[in-house]
Amino acid sequence: TTPIKMICPWSLLANAALIITLVMQLCPASSSKAVVEHIQCAVCKLAIEEASRYTVEHRLHDEDKLSDLVDGLCSARRAEGRWIKHLDIVHFAGSEELTVNQHKDEGVCRKECKLVQRACAASLKGHEESLVALLPTAADDLVSVQQELCAQGCAAKRPGAFSFETWMDEAFVPDATAKQT
Repeated sequence: TTPIKMICPWSLLANAALIITLVMQLCPASSSKAVVEHIQCAVCKLAIEEASRYTVEHRLHDEDKLSDLVDGLCSARRAEGRWIKHLDIVHFAGSEELTVNQHKDEGVCRKECKLVQRACAASLKGHEESLVALLPTAADDLVSVQQELCAQGCAAKRPGAFSFETWMDEAFVPDATAKQT
């Protein structure tokens, strides 16, 4: 009789890990940091537009309420940040840009939503107090507020390591459980 060879499950795991590592090195996914830096300017402008709209819609004037708004603006889980769930990051063939599209419906928050949240937080970091101070009158001159607060994120150089060929678009999926607006 022929002896039966036992295969060690650990060697199978090691081989699988080696294969995954090689595939990831040969076909790297777009760096999430690079994507965040790439969309930061557009997201910053949208965040300020949304903060202004929310301020007017909810008639916020109190500094504490405005601070709460700014604190929740970049969190899709909070009412102030639900606008993020309407966004989708897309790359059009032949373009050197990632585009942030707005959908009418609220979507399921997955990878791209989390990238938008990170871009929002990065763009507003250090500008929270300024945004709170500017919000009561932001609707009067939205473009100036956007230019002032988004200047750093919009002027940032995009990393050369970003590869559009490796961008894997995530389909926008409407959230069936979301309240209709």
